[in-house]
Amino acid sequence: MKSSYPDHDYKLTYEPNADVFALCDVKTDNGGWIIFQRRKFGNANFEKNYNSYVNGFGDLFNDYWLGLNALRNLTSSGTWEMRIDVKHGNSWLYRTYSDFRIGTATEKYKLILSGTSTGTLEEGGTSNMGLIYNNRQGFSTTDNDNDEALFNCAAWYKSGWWHKGCTRVNLNGKWDRADTRGMFWKKNVTQYRYRLRESTMMMRKQQNSGGVEEEEEEEEEEEDDDDTEEEEEEEEEEEEEEEEEEEEEEEEEEGFLASPYQFA
Repeated sequence: MKSSYPDHDYKLTYEPNADVFALCDVKTDNGGWIIFQRRKFGNANFEKNYNSYVNGFGDLFNDYWLGLNALRNLTSSGTWEMRIDVKHGNSWLYRTYSDFRIGTATEKYKLILSGTSTGTLEEGGTSNMGLIYNNRQGFSTTDNDNDEALFNCAAWYKSGWWHKGCTRVNLNGKWDRADTRGMFWKKNVTQYRYRLRESTMMMRKQQNSGGVEEEEEEEEEEEDDDDTEEEEEEEEEEEEEEEEEEEEEEEEEEGFLASPYQFA
């Protein structure tokens, strides 16, 4: 796993399960990553309402948010991992999560993280630093408050996020702003925050993780097995017919030799 941010190679793909076009990173850590959040150019306003965060906004070739509904549809099948890359000063830091899912609309598209987590960005510990603090929390915006605080965290931070009470991480904050309303990843309890200028949130489906693709393969294998069984049954029927024909021919020959009109 690389700790520095690599040079990206991208391709545009269509994701039928979510009915969206997405930009994919085909290079980082062997590629296969669907980029669902990117902050680099500062040309997209992330202080959006709930509906905008559900449906997505921005430009795939600039700053954008893919959409909570798309994330839910994608992660509802199979096992997905997530990777976050952020730029702090001139350095790139990262964090990966081996099992990443998004809850249903009824669950307010809650963030679900399980499995293992590694990387150079701080995570976990007794103080619940990093994104683990937001685990299993619904998504909040200025017009749809689902956090646990006594006030609207999304309104305070000027961004939609999985705010809890409120957050240790906010990658959707104000771009290029060096305060609590900017983009940050809290370093620890006593130290302040990584003030960030760039971020990328990516996801990819783990191989052999089940879901639609494997179900289709299993169905194809079952169809192949059914075809094989049918062929075997047809072959057995043909063999039985041939044996019956041979027996009939033998009986005819015996009858012919026993005939009084047959000469030895």
